[in-house]
This record gives sequence, structure tokens and C-alpha cells, in this order.
Amino acid sequence: MAELYLAISQRRPELVQLLLKFEPDVEGQSRSGSSPLEAAAASGKALIVELLLTRRASTEQSESSTWGPIHLAAGVGHMEVLRLLLQKGANVDALTKYGNTALHLAVEERRRACARLLLASGATADVRNSGDGDTPLHIAASLGDEHMVRLLLLKEPTKISETGLENLLTMLQPSIDIDAKDEDGYTALHRAAESGQAEVTELLVKKGADAEARTNKGVTPLQIAESLHYVGITRILIQGGATKEHMILIPAPAPLPFGNKTQEAENGGGLKKKQPTRARGLRRSSFDRSVPLVVL
Repeated sequence: MAELYLAISQRRPELVQLLLKFEPDVEGQSRSGSSPLEAAAASGKALIVELLLTRRASTEQSESSTWGPIHLAAGVGHMEVLRLLLQKGANVDALTKYGNTALHLAVEERRRACARLLLASGATADVRNSGDGDTPLHIAASLGDEHMVRLLLLKEPTKISETGLENLLTMLQPSIDIDAKDEDGYTALHRAAESGQAEVTELLVKKGADAEARTNKGVTPLQIAESLHYVGITRILIQGGATKEHMILIPAPAPLPFGNKTQEAENGGGLKKKQPTRARGLRRSSFDRSVPLVVL
């Protein structure tokens, strides 16, 4: 098996093809617990993935792995590999060890083409992370990725699409819950407001997000924006129908070190920075290291 993993890590399809003639166990795990197909998906070599799939390699995540083949392909941005896996019946909504789908990862890593393909393949746009309850829309709003937010909101039946694929998405997919809440009661609008993302805040408001939505502790997006002195976002929310009625009184947040504006959270009676999505263990560097970690 070591030879097969080495050939995969070196992206050598001719060697993989030769080794497969000796009928190795295509489900045999490496020392890190990954499968050959997971290693191939991380490497991004579509021909190797195709060779393994021809030998009936499972598209499912191996028991010891953090991510399955579809998660690795989507997170790293290997479009052709992702397409092959989906064609072979990979579960588009399968969860990683941390409770994310491939769509969560594609959004987190700003892999827009992969996100578009996943949605076209039936991915659930408002699926919640099994741990913290984040939807892909929460993540996109926190990152200020307006393009990704628009892509996710294409599933709204009132959206008029500009491309054939977007029209297909609009017609075939159910509407997304724009006000879906995470485990703390945050909506995507709360996330956009706390992250200082004015353009995404405005987009969500225009798309009908509830400007009066409250977290589990009764905090509105307007309250977050005002406490962080985001004047522009405060104006957008008020224009979108947010009011100051029945707002709970909270102390102003302590000054943030180094001007960091990405870690707001509710804590006790006041507003502190909520841990960003990346705190779940999903980090860009994790994917950058995927090939050596999977193979060795």
C-alpha cells in the first residue's frame, strides 16, 4: 500500500495504473487513516481519481479521516475531481468530522466554482453545521463574500438569474431560509453586521432578511452594529426596517486589540466578539497541508 500512496502523492497516474494491476486494496488506509481516494482527491489529479473509481473505490469518508473525498476536492478547489466524485454518486451533503458539508468548505475557502457545482448537484444550501449550527450563508456573510451570498440566495424563487446554470438552480432548488439561526440564535444578518460587512448587510436586507431578528439573548443586528460603532451598517439596518424598540441594554464592548473586527461574541450581559467560523477547525492551511498529511 505504501507504494500506491507514494504514487498518488507524486501525482503519477502511470505508476498508479501499474500498481493497480497487482490488485491492491483500494480501501486500505494509510498511517494517517485516509483512503487512497481521499489522498487522490487532495492531490487534485483527476486521472488518478478516475483510475481508483474504476476499481470501485468508495466515495464515502473513511472512518479515521477528518474529510471525505468530496470535502477535500471542494475545499481545495479541484473542480474536475469534484465533478467525477459527484458523477459516481458521492453524497453531496455528507458531513466531515467537524459537521460540515462540502458546500460549507467551498464557501469557507471561497471556491465559488465548486460551490456552484455543488448547488447544481443538489447540495442543501441552508444545511446547518452539526456542531455550531452555521449554514453556508452564515459563513459567506461573515467573510463578506457578496458573490457567494448572491449564489446561495439564487435558490430564492423570486431571484432572476443571468446565466443558464443560475436559471437551472432557481427552477430546481427549494428556497433558502435567509433567517436560519446558528446555535446562538445568530442569523446571517447578525454575522454580516458584527463582521462590519456593509455590502453584504445591504444585500441581505434587500433580499428580505429579518432586520429585527434576535439572538438567543435578545440581541438584534442593529444592536450589534451600534455597539461596534458601524455607522454605515446601522444606517442600512434602520433603512431596512430595524427599530430600537424593546432593545435590551448592554454595555459597550471593550476595545479590541490590534483593531481586530472579526471575533465578536455575546457573553454574559454584554457583547463580545463571537468566535469566527474558522475556530471550528476549518482553516485554509488545513487544506494546504492535505496532501502530505493524507499520504504519509
